[in-house]
Amino acid sequence: MAVNKRIDKQDGLRIVTGAPIYTDDIASPDALVVKLMHSEHHYARIVDIDITEALKVQGVACILTHKDISAKPITRAGQTFPEPSPQDWKVLDEYVRFKGDDVAIVAATTERQALEAIGLIKVEYEVLEPVLDFMEAEGNKVVVHQEDDCYAHFDFGFRPKENVAASLTVDIGDYEKGLEESDVVITREYFTQATHPAMMEPLTAYTYQDHAGRLNVVASTQVPFHVRRQVANALSMPLQQVRVIKPRIGGAFGCKQSTGAEFYPALVTMRTGRPAKIYFTRNEVFLAATRRHPYKFELTVGATKDGIIKCFDMKARSDAGAYGEHCWTVMEAGVEKCMALYNKLDGYRYDGKSLYTNRVSSGAYRGYGKTQTTFAVETIVNELASILNIDPTELRDKNII
Repeated sequence: MAVNKRIDKQDGLRIVTGAPIYTDDIASPDALVVKLMHSEHHYARIVDIDITEALKVQGVACILTHKDISAKPITRAGQTFPEPSPQDWKVLDEYVRFKGDDVAIVAATTERQALEAIGLIKVEYEVLEPVLDFMEAEGNKVVVHQEDDCYAHFDFGFRPKENVAASLTVDIGDYEKGLEESDVVITREYFTQATHPAMMEPLTAYTYQDHAGRLNVVASTQVPFHVRRQVANALSMPLQQVRVIKPRIGGAFGCKQSTGAEFYPALVTMRTGRPAKIYFTRNEVFLAATRRHPYKFELTVGATKDGIIKCFDMKARSDAGAYGEHCWTVMEAGVEKCMALYNKLDGYRYDGKSLYTNRVSSGAYRGYGKTQTTFAVETIVNELASILNIDPTELRDKNII
C-alpha cells in the first residue's frame, strides 16, 4: 500500500549524483558522427549540389542530399494516429524553407572530418523571396509550400497555397445578444513571442543494426512509438524492422514531442550498415527543435456594469513557421481550455488561423497553446475589472462556475 506513506523516488539518488545514462552515453565509440549542412537562405530552391570534393575528405563514409532520398511528405509531430498535423516535411527536399533548413547529411569518423566535408560542398541556389511576418502570410504572393504532394489527414482548414496551415472557427451561444446587453465593451490586441525551452540535453540520436538486421534507434524523445512509425515511414521500412529505445531525457518540455534528430543517423546506418550518431549543438537545437507558437490576438469582451461578462470574441493568428507540426491542435487546446473558462456568458466566438512563414517551425511546448491564450484572456479580464472598478478576483468569482 502506498496511501499515506512516503515513497522514495527510485532513481532520485542517481539523478542528483549525475549517474543516469543518456542517449549519447550509449552510443558506441565506433559510431559514425553525423552532421548536417544548413541552408544559408530563408527560402530557396537547390538548383545543383556538388559533393565531389567533400567525398575526398579522409574519414567521410556517407553524404546524402535530396537526390539520394525518395522524397515523401510526412510530419515530425507525434501526438495521435492518424496524426492531425499537415504532412508537409521531407527529410531532405529540393526546397529549403527557412535559414538553417537541412541541405545535406554528412557522416564521418570524426566530427572534424564531417565539418570539413560540409565546407567543401558546393550548392547553387535559386534564392526566392521569403515571407517572414506571419501577419502578412495569408494570401501572400510568396507561397511557402508550393508543392502539390503535401496533405492533411483531417479537414482542419489546411490551405497551403494560401499559407494557411490550419484554421479553426468556434461560435457558441448568442454572441450578438450578449454584445447588445453589455454596458461596457472593450477591444484589445495582444502579442506573444516565440520562445524555446533550451533543454539541457540537446536533440541526439544513435542508430545501429542488430544481428537480425533490424534498425535500432536510441533517442532522446518523448514519443518513442511515434518516432518508430515516422522513421519507418520516411525510410519506407516495415514497422517491425524498427525498434526505438528511449533512455532518460535531459529535458524536453514538448520540443521532443516532434521527431528532430532520429532520421539522419537512421539513414546513414541503413546506407552504410554502420552505427551512427548525431548530437546537435545548441545553435542547431534552435533550428531543429520546434519553438512555442507566436500569436497575435484581437479580443473583444462585453460586460454589464455590475461585472457580469456577456460575450467574448477572439481573432487569433499564429506563426506555424516553415512546417505545421502541432499547428491545429495547439490552437484547439487554447480555445477549449481558455475561452470556456468564463462559462456563464451568452456566447463567444473564435476565429483562428496558423500561418506558414519562412521561419523555424513552431510546435508543442509546455502549456500547449493554453499559455498564449490564457495570457490574452486573463489580461483583458484584468483590464475590464479595472474599468469597472471591481476587484479582479471578485470579477472572476462572478463569472466562473
